[in-house]
Amino acid sequence: MVARIRKAPAPDMKAFVPSKVKLASETIVLELIGENIDSPDVFVDTEMGLKQIRDSIGSAIEDISLITGGAQRKYHIPLEANMMFYRITSDLDNIAYPKSVYLINQKRKLYQKDFIWLNWYNPSWLQETGTPCHYVFIGKDLICINPTPTSNTDMLMIDAVVIPTRYSDEQDEIKVRDSFQWALAHYAVSEYYASRGDAKSAVEHFTKFLDRASLQRFYPSAFERSYGLGRSKGEDKKIS
Repeated sequence: MVARIRKAPAPDMKAFVPSKVKLASETIVLELIGENIDSPDVFVDTEMGLKQIRDSIGSAIEDISLITGGAQRKYHIPLEANMMFYRITSDLDNIAYPKSVYLINQKRKLYQKDFIWLNWYNPSWLQETGTPCHYVFIGKDLICINPTPTSNTDMLMIDAVVIPTRYSDEQDEIKVRDSFQWALAHYAVSEYYASRGDAKSAVEHFTKFLDRASLQRFYPSAFERSYGLGRSKGEDKKIS
């Protein structure tokens, strides 16, 4: 049997209703670095002028999405007979990792494996056909199911954590919680100061980013300094 790849349809756009707004984070960044919002000197209101800020905000969104799993989407893929590889496409986001994969009609969960396990479990897995019960996720958009289905009667549902596609101008559609707007701004300001060699200000704003996004426990090195009281020669001494 020849392995073929089927391009899966894009997810239903109606299932995701983004807000078409200019991120408030951009304005906050300009305020924090001392730019004139109405007439900025460095970060002018153009695609190239705001590129550094938007790239930084995009990186912050990716970090928050990947670590918290806050952005999720369900993909529905019709299965085809003798087809084991399916490519998932979306203009809105990329899959970070799958949470679960189901056969809808049979109400069966598929279990995630890798090719090493499949070769150990069944050296002839490429020729195996039947009802799928395992899957292997490859890269960010390719899924392999095993055994290979023998009919077109079922549908695969992939529940996945996704990373939104980076935005490049204010007309791009993107949805961010209001509570994260300041977190994104502090991340961008941190990278702004880091690019100019001001390590102290960069660390200060990155710490505020972690605090606003509630990510402190995922970056313990940023909070490795602790304070306490110790006794030395009969006197209390502050130690760190």
